[in-house]
Amino acid sequence: MGGDNAQRARFAIDATHGLAVDAVLDIVRAMADASHKTVSDPLVRMLSKLAQHAEQGTAEARPQADEALREQVRALLEGWTLDDPNPDAYGLALHRMAAASPVHSTQPGQQATEPLRIVQTALETGALGFGAWRAIERLVAEQHVGDLVELLGSPAGGTDIGPLWTRITSPDVVRQLASIEPPDFTTLDRVLPRLPVDAFEPLLDVLGASESRTTRRGLLDRLTRAPRELGPVIATRLTHAIPWYVTRNLLLILDGLPALPDGFRAATFIAHEDARVRREAFKVALKVPAERERALLGALRDADRRTVRLGLTAALEECPASVLAVVAELARHPGTASELRVLAIKVLGRVKNTGALNALLQLVDGGTNWLGRQKLATRSLELLAALMALAAGWRNDMRAAALLALAAASNDPDVRNAASGAIKR
Repeated sequence: MGGDNAQRARFAIDATHGLAVDAVLDIVRAMADASHKTVSDPLVRMLSKLAQHAEQGTAEARPQADEALREQVRALLEGWTLDDPNPDAYGLALHRMAAASPVHSTQPGQQATEPLRIVQTALETGALGFGAWRAIERLVAEQHVGDLVELLGSPAGGTDIGPLWTRITSPDVVRQLASIEPPDFTTLDRVLPRLPVDAFEPLLDVLGASESRTTRRGLLDRLTRAPRELGPVIATRLTHAIPWYVTRNLLLILDGLPALPDGFRAATFIAHEDARVRREAFKVALKVPAERERALLGALRDADRRTVRLGLTAALEECPASVLAVVAELARHPGTASELRVLAIKVLGRVKNTGALNALLQLVDGGTNWLGRQKLATRSLELLAALMALAAGWRNDMRAAALLALAAASNDPDVRNAASGAIKR
């Protein structure tokens, strides 16, 4: 151009209309060298990045980047006055970064830091606007709810984070946390105290559908800490046709709630064919005063040993007179498991009733020896338990006192301790 700056400017402007983007950049650099002027390095890096996107970007980005590049070059031709403020090494590194090809991520969740930083900035500045909510939704969609909850654990200067907690504890987010295998129990534990009643329903859904025992166990542990308002929801689900293990789990959750829903009756499930369901049904029924006595009788007569143990344990707290005969029969019957007989004897020992006394005397009395003298029954765990029960509650009864005296004179130290230890106590 023979040193004519006006011609150079016209040529460069024409180039922005007709030449390829890389040629436009080359002309800008050559024009800067010929004019002995400095082009702003940040601007050159921006133009280089625009050129990369104009040639290699997505179909949507290419025309926009091309147009933006040409507009910036035309604006640049008005004159250069800025000296380069960057050190040479730093500028070279930035040039290399700007010349790198654009990377298009197709996998969700690879860049959670950026939306998280947006949310953090919004919370710190108290400006939870559209951009922040868009970042929040991205974090939720890319399964970074745990990072979001962690962020909310630190104080956020005066910002009202109630709406954000409402979003995090919504049913769809809770379902997302519970549906992955294994569930995100760490995050669930942090949001559990804030969950509304409707957000517990996804946990119930996953509990009923999951094939993993570990998942079901973890959800059960957390659902038993649910508020009492969940009771009616569970009672409604129990009216549907569901597998036995779902019924058992729902009854277990119901038993762990602070209170049972009004009007709930467990009688339907006490007759269930599966012993595990019956056992949980008895636990619930024993909490209902109107059902307790009937449930206690049913549990003590059940064929399942664990259910009988449940009934005897409940009878230790309170044993109605109508139940006493069944308890005594369990204590005396040789076919009853030893652990259950001992537990039944403990129940008899707490009941101040003549029927209980007679049952205990029968267990201790071994009849007479060949000299016609009274003797104790054969040594057993049941005998020791009965002696302790007599000593604790009936030592003033003549028949009990006679048997306790025999025990105190026994050569067996366990028999002596069963009587004397209980008397001291």
